[in-house]
Amino acid sequence: MIYFRIFTVSFLMKATEYIISPFKVSEDFLFAPKSFLVDSFVQAVEEIQLAKITTDQGSVNFLLSPNSLSKNKDAKSFFRRIKPVSNKVIELSEKSVFIDLRVNSPANVSHAIMIHLPITILVQKFFADELLNKELVLILPKNIPQHISEMFEALGYNYVATNSPILGLQIKFEASSWAVCRGELSSILRSGIRSDNFINKIQSLSKKTAKKLFISRKSGRVLKNESEIEGVLTSLGYQKIYMEEYSILEQVAMVSHADSIVAIHGAALGLLSFRAVFNLPPIQLLELFPASHMTNVYRVLAHQLGGKWTGVRGKLSKEIIEFLYDAKPGDIRKYSQSDFEICKESLLMALGKLEQTG
Repeated sequence: MIYFRIFTVSFLMKATEYIISPFKVSEDFLFAPKSFLVDSFVQAVEEIQLAKITTDQGSVNFLLSPNSLSKNKDAKSFFRRIKPVSNKVIELSEKSVFIDLRVNSPANVSHAIMIHLPITILVQKFFADELLNKELVLILPKNIPQHISEMFEALGYNYVATNSPILGLQIKFEASSWAVCRGELSSILRSGIRSDNFINKIQSLSKKTAKKLFISRKSGRVLKNESEIEGVLTSLGYQKIYMEEYSILEQVAMVSHADSIVAIHGAALGLLSFRAVFNLPPIQLLELFPASHMTNVYRVLAHQLGGKWTGVRGKLSKEIIEFLYDAKPGDIRKYSQSDFEICKESLLMALGKLEQTG
């Protein structure tokens, strides 16, 4: 549930605060490789029961600010690291209102969908009167990947891709955390995505897509024994895909309309968020992780969609073990892109558990 308060700061400025309720996730299971860690005399797969979790309650503050100057704040932008940002100010038309989304890495497709898109939808919902006779413009980094800008276009948004300062009527936002919208992500997208053009294209493309997907990767978190795992999954009716071989709309159609997905953890799973827009049966998601990068982002999403989630953790290496025991919080992503190997037996047990709970 989203609670909000609106109050006028001045005749030309409106401020709004949104409180987003937490979301509760039930217990799930994670399977680790067959080893002697459970029994010193018999190799066995570890079946780990994960505790219930609850996303944090959060807040987003918005301020409608006239004649506002906004600069690129995304310090993680690759472009910013190799070249200074231009100081030339771009002044927008009086008929425009802009949101500066150059923060929290919009170049990552999962971030763009799970952070920036819901923020944009909330702006449209609660500033509808102010946007009635004006054009909403999204400000994105100059180096925004083409598939992400194409996604926003397909959703019906106008955007300017630049690293220069922007001057005009701005709706500023400040979130309590980068993941603030997680608690209500599905409901926000379900109520806010109304582009018939986008919805019709996805539904049309989905008619040609597989219902059981194995999403693999060509770089970063590459599965060392991909052939073995592919063989197991193919025999069960899964189709292997590499996301970069498809257009963004084809990616959305495939991921949002599949009934069962086995995927290496990555940004591509953010596309699953669009499933909330369509009337589809619950999703089954089996997520493959390197031991050096564990997260519950898509576990939460699967439950929000009314689906089931199970995880499989890859094999440990001496280097990873030593690092994970002694790592400092700021260094935890050092091996997040490491290639890894999945135990076939743990995969099969995870699939069986998913079917039992499905």
